[in-house]
Amino acid sequence: MVKKYPALFEKPKADPEISAFLAASQLGFQRPTEPTVKDIVDCMQKGALVAAFEAYTDLNEKTPEAITPELRQELLERLCFHNSDDAIDSDLLEEKWFAHYIQKEVRRRWKVGGPADKVFQDIKPKTAEAYAAMICANARFLHVEGANTLLEEMQQENLPVPVQVYNEMIKIVPLLKDSIDSRWEMTMSFLSSMNQAGVAPNLQTFNAVLEVISRIAMWRRSRSTALGVFAEMKRCGIEPSLASYHFLLQIFCRERGPISHILLDVLQALEGKELTLRDPKDSNFFPTAMDVAGRHLRDVAVARKVYDLLWTNNNSLFLTDALKDTVFHGNFLKVLVAGESVENFFKVYDELVPMTLVPDSNLLLEMVK
Repeated sequence: MVKKYPALFEKPKADPEISAFLAASQLGFQRPTEPTVKDIVDCMQKGALVAAFEAYTDLNEKTPEAITPELRQELLERLCFHNSDDAIDSDLLEEKWFAHYIQKEVRRRWKVGGPADKVFQDIKPKTAEAYAAMICANARFLHVEGANTLLEEMQQENLPVPVQVYNEMIKIVPLLKDSIDSRWEMTMSFLSSMNQAGVAPNLQTFNAVLEVISRIAMWRRSRSTALGVFAEMKRCGIEPSLASYHFLLQIFCRERGPISHILLDVLQALEGKELTLRDPKDSNFFPTAMDVAGRHLRDVAVARKVYDLLWTNNNSLFLTDALKDTVFHGNFLKVLVAGESVENFFKVYDELVPMTLVPDSNLLLEMVK
């Protein structure tokens, strides 16, 4: 019917159509025949980075002097942040909530020779800001060799390296080095370079170091080194974030490792505090903490403490997508079914199912047992 009578199934449009009320993906952008700086700026502001780069390319061929260094830098930063794709439509909140739950486990890779690389080549002379944007983007999208090469070029040009670049480089140390000792040596090398350059570490620096240690958690010095990082944070006057505690739990409560009750110390440290999002990986804390309470400690009381902390103030906002929500509540019910009475378990079960959680086969099997 749709193919036979397509006119009857047209999507109704507002009259008049107001672009401010439309999602970016619904606006549509056509390549102008005579692009101007205004076309580039308009496309960037609306998240249409592919169209912005096309307009930039045409204008750069005809009148490159019309493009200011500030505009080149802004376009480069936006292309780097989104890996030369159009910006994710922030108006479609429901799709964003389920994105991590339904997407395939494929990590995006840096587009070598793509629009961002081309804009970077057009910047002459190269600035510290341009190098910083490229290094962070290459590291974020796992082009680790490219990030390392750009950092070496930046240092050869005697350009100041900002703390954000060091943070991103520390994060990819496990991808640059294979052995445990070489990974830690490279991490310390970056920290020494920061110290020599007078670059002060921030929260993200310490979290990056903790992330490296969590990737080598079988290292015999991993626990003592992690505690040393926390001591250094305190000395620098930096309050740990939830991501800091997330990595600490991964280090101390690894699978097939000795039982650790450090989660109790973490919960005590967080008690009475107003939690705020200070690191992108802060959202990993609550699923990790509930997993530790359930599978590592198998302690109903600790699991309830984690659950109560989640529902204190606005802490539930830290479950930022459907996957984290499912993992957290699924692990909570699994520890309850193993340690609570039938009446107490089903009291919680009825509150969560099906509005918050759809039980999977593993949980149903535990219930039958």
